[in-house]
Amino acid sequence: MNKSDGLTVRRHKRHDVALDATIALAPEHAGAVRFKPPPGAAENTAPVSLVDVGEGGFGVVSTVFIPRQARIRLRVADPRDPSGPAMLEADGLVQRVTMTDRRPAYLIGASFVDESAIGEALHRLLGILGGEGPDA
Repeated sequence: MNKSDGLTVRRHKRHDVALDATIALAPEHAGAVRFKPPPGAAENTAPVSLVDVGEGGFGVVSTVFIPRQARIRLRVADPRDPSGPAMLEADGLVQRVTMTDRRPAYLIGASFVDESAIGEALHRLLGILGGEGPDA
């Protein structure tokens, strides 16, 4: 997000997706929210649906509330090989949280903490989503 004349505007295009992913809280925020993972899931992780991603950040739908300004770790498994290496692992900073329905479910928008650290993996993922490259 970018400040322009007092307005917050998006700098990067977001791509709508529907991918299974998980989030975990950064160690410094792990005491604020405690996840109860489903059987077989890693401790202190929550399953989410990745609904958009771009060079500046990502959006997920979660049944777990995550407060604004919390640092989270996103892991997007490769749908072609869920037990293999992740397509994307990135740290994010929660910028917005909106309750979407009575389940409850929350739409969580986050910015990437360090865009340069995830550049190659993100560009590969965006290429696959855009139908580009050998993995598409």
